[in-house]
Amino acid sequence: MLLLPMAVQAGLWDPALLNPSFEAPDVSGAWSQVVDDWFKQSWWGSFVESENGGGIPDTPYGGQWGGISGDAMFQQIGTVEDNLDVSVSSLLGHRANNTQGDVTLSIWVGGNVTVLDDYDPDGTYHS
Repeated sequence: MLLLPMAVQAGLWDPALLNPSFEAPDVSGAWSQVVDDWFKQSWWGSFVESENGGGIPDTPYGGQWGGISGDAMFQQIGTVEDNLDVSVSSLLGHRANNTQGDVTLSIWVGGNVTVLDDYDPDGTYHS
């Protein structure tokens, strides 16, 4: 066995977030439960939807919205270091025909995402 010492740089990746405006996959005016580059806790509760769908406003960041219904979407954005500043901005809201539910935006540190049941960015189901 050969071991080599290696330095790991802490901090945000560049880009820190992949597919931030949920433009992939292109749903061509419809919707999809596949959300490229995002981990999901379950198959049924997260999706990407075109702004052409009923009750969905135009978005200034593309033509699609990410949606959550009793689920969560997340992705790793880098590694942690002391005094790391992370700026977060988001555009959140409800569909016109569904004003129920809360939205929580979080930055999680640590943990092991491999233990979750999820559709991961390679589109393969893991349980």
